[in-house]
Amino acid sequence: MTLKNYYVNDFPSAAAANKNIFFKINNTEIPIIGKALIPMDGESRVLVFYVPNTNFTFEILELIIENFHNLTKEFDSTSTTSSSIYEISVGDIRNHINTYSKQFYIYFEECLSKYEINQLNTKCIEKSLIVGLRGPAYQKSKLNNLKPYAFISHDSRDKEKIARVIFNGLSNRLIPI
Repeated sequence: MTLKNYYVNDFPSAAAANKNIFFKINNTEIPIIGKALIPMDGESRVLVFYVPNTNFTFEILELIIENFHNLTKEFDSTSTTSSSIYEISVGDIRNHINTYSKQFYIYFEECLSKYEINQLNTKCIEKSLIVGLRGPAYQKSKLNNLKPYAFISHDSRDKEKIARVIFNGLSNRLIPI
């Protein structure tokens, strides 16, 4: 299970407004993806970001925290679609709640040092933000704590064409196999 799978699937009951965001560091444009979650039972939007594998992970995380207020504005005019497997919600996010939670989540592929985590903590305290950092340690913890729901028994000749397809489909839905 990849961190991007968790980014996509961790909040299945919330509608999401998706956005591609670009940060420039050392003349390199780094793309990240973000979404504003609209919980069906909540009163404020929650931002969630995915930072792909990059040499600038710490810098990107700093920029996300520093620019939290501006990033909320990025999502104000986007339309929503539900990520729930049970329904599809569509509509104009502007007609929904106009407040954002000061707690948000960032999924990222690189490990952070204790120093970097302390630096991010200091920035969050200064800005009165709470950020759920979901990196390799989060991924490892999730994988270690999930009990398999299924075991795929197969003939070795069926591994790639049948078993792998079933495994990937269930794994993408965060079903431990």
